[in-house]
Amino acid sequence: MAEKAISLSQDSRDSLLNQLRKEYDAGIQYRQGRSKAWKAIEDHYYGRVRTSLPGRFNVPLPVMSGFIDTLVSKVDDPPYLRFEPRSEAYYRTNKKVEALWESVASPNDGFDIESVDLGAKKLAAMSGRAIYKAYGESADGFKFRTETVDHYDFSCDPMGGGNLERHNFVHQDNIWKSKSDLEDGADSGFYDSRAVARLLMSVTGDESKTEEGAYKNRSARLQANGLPGDLYNYRGEACDEFIESVTRWDGTRYHVIWSYRKGVILRAVPLKADFRSNLMPWTSWAMKYDPFNFWSPGPTDDMAAVAEVVRVLVNQELDNRQKQNWGQRAYDPDVFPNGSELEWRPNGLVAVRSGLTQTRQIATGIYEFQTPQLGGTLNLVQWLDNFTGQKTGITAATQGNADDAKVGIYQGNMQQVADRIGFYNKNYVKCYADIGRRFLWAAHEHITGKEAVRVIGEKGVQWEYLKGREVDPTVSVLVKSSAAEMQVGQMKRDKKGQALAAISSNPRLVDQVNRKWLVENILASGDFDDAEIRNAQDLENDGSREVMARAAEAIEDILSGKSPKLFRGATTGFQQKILDFALDNTDDDLKLYLKLTEYASAHDQIVMENTARKAAASAVKAGAAGPGAPSPAAAEPPQEAMRDVPQEAPPGVPEGLESIPVS
Repeated sequence: MAEKAISLSQDSRDSLLNQLRKEYDAGIQYRQGRSKAWKAIEDHYYGRVRTSLPGRFNVPLPVMSGFIDTLVSKVDDPPYLRFEPRSEAYYRTNKKVEALWESVASPNDGFDIESVDLGAKKLAAMSGRAIYKAYGESADGFKFRTETVDHYDFSCDPMGGGNLERHNFVHQDNIWKSKSDLEDGADSGFYDSRAVARLLMSVTGDESKTEEGAYKNRSARLQANGLPGDLYNYRGEACDEFIESVTRWDGTRYHVIWSYRKGVILRAVPLKADFRSNLMPWTSWAMKYDPFNFWSPGPTDDMAAVAEVVRVLVNQELDNRQKQNWGQRAYDPDVFPNGSELEWRPNGLVAVRSGLTQTRQIATGIYEFQTPQLGGTLNLVQWLDNFTGQKTGITAATQGNADDAKVGIYQGNMQQVADRIGFYNKNYVKCYADIGRRFLWAAHEHITGKEAVRVIGEKGVQWEYLKGREVDPTVSVLVKSSAAEMQVGQMKRDKKGQALAAISSNPRLVDQVNRKWLVENILASGDFDDAEIRNAQDLENDGSREVMARAAEAIEDILSGKSPKLFRGATTGFQQKILDFALDNTDDDLKLYLKLTEYASAHDQIVMENTARKAAASAVKAGAAGPGAPSPAAAEPPQEAMRDVPQEAPPGVPEGLESIPVS
């Protein structure tokens, strides 16, 4: 539960508001120079050109879009995170934390890190900066939210440099709150109720339209994409726009939600009250990191001039060709009395003065101005393409146009591109680790009960529970791989596969390695996931997926306070799954532990019967049955064997726990 907003005195409110406005203005002014460059890049990307003069070509070319799309395609897969436990005692908990991260990072409700990361990389390719927002929620159970932040909505400390955490202030605008949002926030104490009351007196339906001055740059992007430039935020009720900020005020980092135009502060609390880590909810990386300049240029800034030169050269070539095809001429009116007849038309006739052809040739009455050809345009464009490819790494090979048929040459080209893009990735990997750090703090702070996680252990897939207090937010965050290293990783996997094949085909080598290790790596090279590998190696646990699912259903029923029926198809694997869950997840709940273990023990007789029946059926099938062995018909389980039956009287309480009541 978030702390209530501080109700500021008039003097404090005026002081904080004055500081916020000055910081915001300074941040916008600092960013404005880069905004002009962003607009030029976006115009190239979306193919927006100025209106040309009559008779002149101004055709857009996909130079910038090809460059950006290729660059993003080479870094479109996010890395994965691992958390390094500080001691062996944290090992089991750490596996649950990593399982929780994999769950929140996978596609779920639109906040998945992969989609957010891809959007941020696209914006980074255009602006040079990717900006994320990462935070936790606990209103309806634990959630970890990640969002892509538009660089047009973000401003920061001009003196803060490339590391966002060192900035004295950061602002994100274009945050819209409806009337009902404000009222709900005031009722819960999240917003200052007096500030909300003052604000609601001035909020009308007209506030839903974005002001032109504040969003001139943002609307230009829409116009470049052929969309209307006017921005609306329509929800069916009055809305107003706010700014979310982190600023250093009175020596302390504060988290503030406020309105610049209305001069209203909805929420102002120390940053630690909303984010226990005292870390900003935003993190960022630069494609060309500059330690002293947050808004550093990106690779598209280098490409913008080349894209413009190529566009001009090609359009000049088109203009030249049109002049040649539709050239300009001079004529002698003494020979051709009607000059308009000289314009080409089907079956056209041109009048010539009579008698002139006797003394002059008709050709002397007309002259065509010559337009020389532009030599070398295509060669120059090709040279520019090759030159920029060498300098940026976006070559014909990376765009899928290479003629190289040899795998080795192609992989070598990919390695060079990975090295170049890896320069950008070093800052990106740090940013991704920062997101992982915020995830740990969010889990530590916002898991108020128990969170179910899917863990792959020695016994295969199993569900366990994670508590917020178990999460250590100070463990090391490791970024295990990156998109730039994917090609290199494939080459390593190929070499590994060759080595495994060599070992498997040589009996002498097979005897010198761990058989379990060999099988595990062979399966891994076949793209089997960890869960499938564990199930394949689980020789002791007699449990199919259906039987394991029935055990999971029984566990859920017991957790919900129900009494599940006995399962006639139970196996040792069925019992073991329930017992493992009881041992791993009931440290502080003895009553629940007893219910789970008693339910598992109640299947002892059923398991023995099923085991004996299966052994007899296997013996008969193999032709190894001795005298008195049951016939195949007798070995088959009765039709009702797999049906549920009402639970019998519970067995005795485990030894040593007789005095503890079970209810």
